[in-house]
Amino acid sequence: WPVDVHYFPDARIKTEHQAKRKKLAHVFAQKNIESLEPVILDATATLVSQIDKHIAQSKAINIRRYVNYYTIDLFAELLYGRSLGCLERGDDIVEAQTKYAKVYKAHMIRSLHDATHMNTFLGYGAHLLPLTKTLFARHPYMKAGANWDNIIYHNTTKRLQDAESGEEKKDLFSNLLRNNKGESLDLPMGEILAECSVMMNAGTDTTTAALTNTIFLLYKHPRVLAKLRQELDSAIGSSADVPNYASVSSLPYLRACIEESLRIRPASSYGLPRVVPAGGRVIAGQYIREGVTVSVPTYTLLRNTDCFKDA
Repeated sequence: WPVDVHYFPDARIKTEHQAKRKKLAHVFAQKNIESLEPVILDATATLVSQIDKHIAQSKAINIRRYVNYYTIDLFAELLYGRSLGCLERGDDIVEAQTKYAKVYKAHMIRSLHDATHMNTFLGYGAHLLPLTKTLFARHPYMKAGANWDNIIYHNTTKRLQDAESGEEKKDLFSNLLRNNKGESLDLPMGEILAECSVMMNAGTDTTTAALTNTIFLLYKHPRVLAKLRQELDSAIGSSADVPNYASVSSLPYLRACIEESLRIRPASSYGLPRVVPAGGRVIAGQYIREGVTVSVPTYTLLRNTDCFKDA
């Protein structure tokens, strides 16, 4: 992959971040997201079908794994216009491709998690990366990181081939190629790969954590689950179809359950780091000099009784 290419959220230079934000703002415009709702409903219906199959066969199901398969398939469909088939197969083994065009199979979930562990470790000594990347070249986590990159590379190149052949798809990838006016964005390959990587990473991992945590907490609190079921039954009746956003978006108890789940068990427990600007700042009554990286842990903040009196 090309070096020194930052995806949108990772661009720390203000002018670079602003330029990326302006260029890519349309990708997640409300109108574009709403047009993809049928994809979300279809993927959700497939997840429900898989759960029903396990129930019919009296088989236990690892709900975290299947929710992860669901998010992989869903975000692949949203981004690339095609599912990776993890839900149907019941595994996360997908195709990857090296820059030398060698295609092979790899575990998507493990490759992402192992790569994240290694990136977190190496990130503490970013100035030593040229040395540490060499020292850890044979570490299993580094290989997993390469697998993740190759999974993204394989799916991105396939989607580019579809675009070059003239195939029209309504997906997020098409918005990386052209703006709302149909004008080419002329993004270099490295930048396209970086944006696809962060979308698949953030989309599949944190969404899985949020959904799994919500399901866990609901079943740990039967009274809450019963009340939520009552509200949903009143709103959507006995229909076997997956309800659309419009039919459930205004349900107060459903929203309360989701928001409380995100508070109690946030998908990410640490706050994003911020660099103190020139001249330093006084934070919580203490002077912090310029250039120091500071952060507020999300887990702690969401349990602060000044913000949440019943926390």
